Amino acid sequence: MFLNCPETHTPSAAGQYDRLYATGELLWPARPGRMVRQAMALRDPGRVLDAGCGDGKNALFLSDEGWTVDGFDISQLAITACHRRLASPHDRPCRIWVDDCRTAKLAREGYDMVVAYGLYHCLDDAGLAATHQTLIDALKSGGLFVCATFNDRLPLPPNHGTNDLYLRPHDHVESLFGGWLNVAIEKGVIEEDHRPLVGWHRHSLTWAIYEKTS
Repeated sequence: MFLNCPETHTPSAAGQYDRLYATGELLWPARPGRMVRQAMALRDPGRVLDAGCGDGKNALFLSDEGWTVDGFDISQLAITACHRRLASPHDRPCRIWVDDCRTAKLAREGYDMVVAYGLYHCLDDAGLAATHQTLIDALKSGGLFVCATFNDRLPLPPNHGTNDLYLRPHDHVESLFGGWLNVAIEKGVIEEDHRPLVGWHRHSLTWAIYEKTS
């Protein structure tokens, strides 16, 4: 069992959401992302990478559904919370560690699914380009890439509790996956809160599943 043996590659790294994770509460609700649920139903369990896994809402769901989960986040606070969320009397085939997605070393074509939920809007253009290439290289041919990212149809709310986030055009995700099979894409608005620091607010998002075709 890997949960009690976390690897820490960048112990001084701090994530965009560290001010929120520092409250000590789980930041994200236990329910998985909508596209993660949908993608899981399209494939038999295999090996999945949860890049920017945060406090583990998607990792928990995928593990419960029989997937072997690797996950990392730049935030030690997030990974500590993720280990707490995944703690179980039962063995989970999970490996969770601290790493920087821009420089992470991943096995080429090592995963049947890659999840990047809420990661890409944390990256500037250079960081996004490096990360996206790393993640698509890590995905097997025929594998699924599942992502969710803020778009620019709504501004960030005041006092959101994060550092700089990057809101790109609502069609930016499509431009990243030219030549891939578009399995599903949605655009819409969510409402959420991050109490006690941030009350109810709204974000505009793009959610997508793409299949790697080569």
